[in-house]
Amino acid sequence: MGLIDERIDVAVLVRAALGTDAALTMRTLGRSSRTLVAAPALAASCASGDIAALSDLPTLATTDQMGEIVWEFIGPEGDARSIRHEPRMTSVDFLALRDAAVAGLGVALLPDHTCRRESASGALAHVFPQWRTEDGIVQSVDFST
Repeated sequence: MGLIDERIDVAVLVRAALGTDAALTMRTLGRSSRTLVAAPALAASCASGDIAALSDLPTLATTDQMGEIVWEFIGPEGDARSIRHEPRMTSVDFLALRDAAVAGLGVALLPDHTCRRESASGALAHVFPQWRTEDGIVQSVDFST
């Protein structure tokens, strides 16, 4: 069942590429970046700077699928790296994953706006900060037309 079938009028989507559909009204609202964060004690164990170590760490992922997943990163020199890992916890609830990261359960890749306050307070620390993911494009989609 899709959003239209569920009688949803407006949705906010975040994706890597702009979507278009002549039947829908879409507006770009901005960009969203994701950051790797963990509790300070776990983050300290990642001080090597080699992002390959991420595959051996406990991870928390924003997905509803189980099993191995892949995170794609861009390095400081523009080099791409795929990190395969099997998350300890998966959820589509960003706040649940943020709270699990604060509790020290693993490294989470989260939208920066969901963990900004915890990063500023020291409850979360950035992990492998020289590595980034592709920004997401935030769009509103109007299904009511």
